[in-house]
Amino acid sequence: MSGHVPPLSPGSLPFKILLIFLQLRYTCPWITRYPGCVLPEIPRPWFLSRFGLVKTAFPLCEGTKDQARHPPALHGLRNDGEGWPSDPGRAWAAEALSWRAIALVPHLLLGTKEPGLSGVVGVSSRCEKACNPRMGNLALGRKLWADTTCGQNATELYCSYSENADLTCRQPKCDKCHAAQPHLAHLPAAMADSSFRFPRTWWQSAEDVHREKIQLDLEAEFYFTHLIMVFKSPRPAAMVLDRSQDFGKTWKPYKYFATNCSATFGLEDDVIKKGAICTSRYSNPFPCTGGEVIFRALSPPYDAENPYSAKVQEQLKITNLRVQLLKRQSCPCQRNDLTSKPQHFTHYAIYDFIVKGSCFCNGHADQCVPVDGFRPVKAPGAFHVVHGKCMCKHNTAGTHCQHCAPLYNDRPWEAADGKTGSPKECRTCKCNGHADACHFDINVWEASGNRSGGVCNDCQHNTEGQHCQRCKPGFYRDLRRPFSAPDACKSENCSTDGNTVPRVVVQPLAKITDSRRKGENSTKKVCSCHPVGSAVLPFNSVTFCDPSNGDCPCKPGVAGPHCDRCMVGYWGFGDYGCRPCDCAGSCDPLTGDCISSSTDIDWYQEIPDFHSMHNKSEPAWEWEDEQGFSALRHSGKCECKEQVLGNSKAFCGMKYSYVIKIKILSAHDKGSHAEVNVKIKKVLKSTKLKILRGKRTLYPESWTNRGCTCPILNPGLEYLVAGHEDVRTGKLVVNMKSFVQHWKPALGRKVMDILKRKCK
Repeated sequence: MSGHVPPLSPGSLPFKILLIFLQLRYTCPWITRYPGCVLPEIPRPWFLSRFGLVKTAFPLCEGTKDQARHPPALHGLRNDGEGWPSDPGRAWAAEALSWRAIALVPHLLLGTKEPGLSGVVGVSSRCEKACNPRMGNLALGRKLWADTTCGQNATELYCSYSENADLTCRQPKCDKCHAAQPHLAHLPAAMADSSFRFPRTWWQSAEDVHREKIQLDLEAEFYFTHLIMVFKSPRPAAMVLDRSQDFGKTWKPYKYFATNCSATFGLEDDVIKKGAICTSRYSNPFPCTGGEVIFRALSPPYDAENPYSAKVQEQLKITNLRVQLLKRQSCPCQRNDLTSKPQHFTHYAIYDFIVKGSCFCNGHADQCVPVDGFRPVKAPGAFHVVHGKCMCKHNTAGTHCQHCAPLYNDRPWEAADGKTGSPKECRTCKCNGHADACHFDINVWEASGNRSGGVCNDCQHNTEGQHCQRCKPGFYRDLRRPFSAPDACKSENCSTDGNTVPRVVVQPLAKITDSRRKGENSTKKVCSCHPVGSAVLPFNSVTFCDPSNGDCPCKPGVAGPHCDRCMVGYWGFGDYGCRPCDCAGSCDPLTGDCISSSTDIDWYQEIPDFHSMHNKSEPAWEWEDEQGFSALRHSGKCECKEQVLGNSKAFCGMKYSYVIKIKILSAHDKGSHAEVNVKIKKVLKSTKLKILRGKRTLYPESWTNRGCTCPILNPGLEYLVAGHEDVRTGKLVVNMKSFVQHWKPALGRKVMDILKRKCK
């Protein structure tokens, strides 16, 4: 009808536009006034809070007027690795976010998803579930120790061979070393420098040394996942890898390495018996240089279903790592016609000593800071130091998040569950705002049916009790004040200003009933508090109520004037009140079963969440100095039998779930699996999972099964990849059944033709 104005209902588009405008108006006044966030804070209207749009939704207005007039481009922000951009300061980053907030308006209106945010009220934490800090090389920034160093007392002469494919010897190369002269030094620190920036640096022992020791000392407990050693000299005929969990007081072997395990150590060989503590697979002297030793801390018989379980912690936690080189061996290509000349081949030499691991946080943190007093060892170039003090989440505290925060001991502390992702958060104690700390009491926990075990410490504000739930003797409850208020308990004689005040008389139900029978004080209300759901009188176990209106004080989670039912969002009415629903919305008050009903959801909750386009567990999309994979570092030593493009029938018979063109960005070893970050440049085929162009993670077969990552995916190169999807986890899997070839336009056209014409 002409002139009709539609009602401004919460679900209408005009109402959404109005709320978004008001949110931007009240979070950053310069949007509608003038550029600059220097106006006094304007009180936000009640309706912004009512509809979930609060001022903290976007941290927009922290800049100055001058900065607002010249908002920086997003691509101009530098990141220092700690979450906020570096200079020119946080204000510039906040300004950049304000421009992004304006850009969100069409996404909110159209119901589309804007990448990079996880909800209307801010960026989601990466630690909502079980989480762990970034993995890195624990040797970076720390001092490696060795018993000897080439030329530590005087200049020494040394020689080395590099073999040919037929094992014949090339002419030996000889040189000098001196530990005090930088251009001739081969110090232990060379094993821990960047293999990408300094690929030809190494540590070398003194000549004619039969036994040698290399040791890494850490300043705290760390999680150790695997070790990669790359030798310049032939690998030892025998060596032992040890670890300490008590800062070097005691040692325990991780693995024995020998050409003959039974003859050298009297142990079985894991080549023959899977899970044996000794192996011969890394003790062959060939190749004479560049030979690798790889140890994985969670090799069989250990598994990593839950990386925070007690069994896995016992295997992974270290404070020190030590390698004992016990027996040298010569290059098999050495010639026999040099016996009359002095020998200078009797030394150990190592290019790389890569100790992969992470800060140990029990699954309760994803970032760490330096332990108090720790100073990284200076070294050339920039590098990422894995620090040892956790920035705890999930209401935990401690260097390793090993206990609950002071006021969060209502349930026993637990490590997060890495298998299910449950964070196992510490729960706050119910101290009514009258205590700063609490402790866990197992007897209280068991008495409550394993529901609540927190006992408040040092109750303040004249309160006492397990939950600081009653006033101390000599004080009475002022029912005009909420019990959480500091002045809820007042002296029986004086007010807070020292003046004598009449005490509010609180009578038990029986007394009130008797007085009403006698016609006394007929204005008082009769108490009818539920005996289970209501609280008790501060001085005894009698239920009480406000004599002016009859309202009863309820136990936690209980509602109603008479405390006879659970609050919305709570269930399990009983002696300890009601417990919170473990649901996104409401639940059945009797059973706790979640209730899914569109009538229970406000319109603003129906706006689709903003999701990051890549997996939340993925690291930042950037190059790392330390890629961590043997195959990516020394791909020439990796032997992978890969699929080839033969006839079209065989290709179609593989029934690949996806065919994509990718560029490798970086690779990461997560300890229990490998992740390769890629940029998808073209999608030739996609079935069950929706694959979009952009950044994504591939999951190749673990290098630990064969000493490298197969198929080989080298950073910086482009490939055509055909593989299968794990629909359950949403992962793109790359394994020995996948087709992986360097990208060529002709190859892309051929595969596309096969997909269109043959694979039907």
